[in-house]
Amino acid sequence: IEYDITSDTDYVDITGLDINTDWFYELLCNIVNPAPMVTSYDFYVEGDYTMTNYYTEEILGDSTSVTGNRLNAPRIGCLRAGEGGMFRVEITRDPNGYFRFFSTINFNTGSLQMLRAHAGAKTAPVPNITQLRIKADSMGGIGAGSKIILRKLRR
Repeated sequence: IEYDITSDTDYVDITGLDINTDWFYELLCNIVNPAPMVTSYDFYVEGDYTMTNYYTEEILGDSTSVTGNRLNAPRIGCLRAGEGGMFRVEITRDPNGYFRFFSTINFNTGSLQMLRAHAGAKTAPVPNITQLRIKADSMGGIGAGSKIILRKLRR
């Protein structure tokens, strides 16, 4: 499934999925943040858009420092105003029924290059994963020119 974002938008819905058949998905994104502020990108499943129904552990590598943080949100990354980044997200439903994702994001350029990794899960099991949503916390935070591809890893 491919999405070529032609105008700034708040979110992108991905539907028609069946994780019980497909087992794993991989999401590849090149996102540009047109907002005049730092924008965070969250990742929702099965129409549950309540941020506190998810937790994410994040690690940020910046030059020689590494920091960590736990968020009560389904965060896959964030971008500074006007910047772009490459996201890679692996998605599954674990054997106990929990939606899980692992994301990495490469952003900034040159001597400001940064890496951020996120491991997240929903706080309650789901019977299947049939729909996902990538949502920016800034209005129109997924900018025109962004590209998103979701692929299943099983044939």
